[in-house]
Amino acid sequence: MKIVLCSPLSKEEPAFRKSFDDLVHVLAAQHDVLVEHTYGVTGVAHVRNEITARALAHEPDYLFWVDDDMMFGNDIVEKLLDTKKDFVCAEMFTKTPPFLPTFKKKLGEGIFDYNTYIDYPKDFTFEIAACGMAATLIHRRVFQDVRRVDELGKPYWFATKEYEVGESEDYNFCFKAREKGHKIWCDSATTTRHIGGVGIGRENREYFKVNPEARLF
Repeated sequence: MKIVLCSPLSKEEPAFRKSFDDLVHVLAAQHDVLVEHTYGVTGVAHVRNEITARALAHEPDYLFWVDDDMMFGNDIVEKLLDTKKDFVCAEMFTKTPPFLPTFKKKLGEGIFDYNTYIDYPKDFTFEIAACGMAATLIHRRVFQDVRRVDELGKPYWFATKEYEVGESEDYNFCFKAREKGHKIWCDSATTTRHIGGVGIGRENREYFKVNPEARLF
């Protein structure tokens, strides 16, 4: 299986270096692994489009998107592959209080029927409405279905008000995928930590759920 690891880098020496190097080393023992980074390019949607174009040129089976401020186990991709889903993210949280999940809950069948998934099931694979790209595995066929070219020539990722709610490029991509019939999933048994402050994981979110007025420091 061919997998391209994709990451928009915010700096030349990313914070996830140890986690990422371990992932590449372990994953390469079982799969054909390539890496596509971009550093110093303005606009995250533009960066993602550049990386996507280069990644798809390798004709991979999957693209694994990871932000450069995440920590994760070197088995994260294998765990997401085990779900056998075309579009699946790991458990992820914002790195500022109240440390909310960065995936959305479906409230209905409409594209915009969603809310932050506060009460999500733990250690389980479940359908979601949208997610960030901090640790997300996407099959190539999703990009083939979603591909579009807008007035700025951006074929996959775009941060516009086309969807009226003015969402970010990652949620817009999710909305487009759902319009094309793709389901989006989260595997909360596959965990991450958001680097920053204390390194944010599930326990931080659980604490702030019962102590919403608490101070981090």
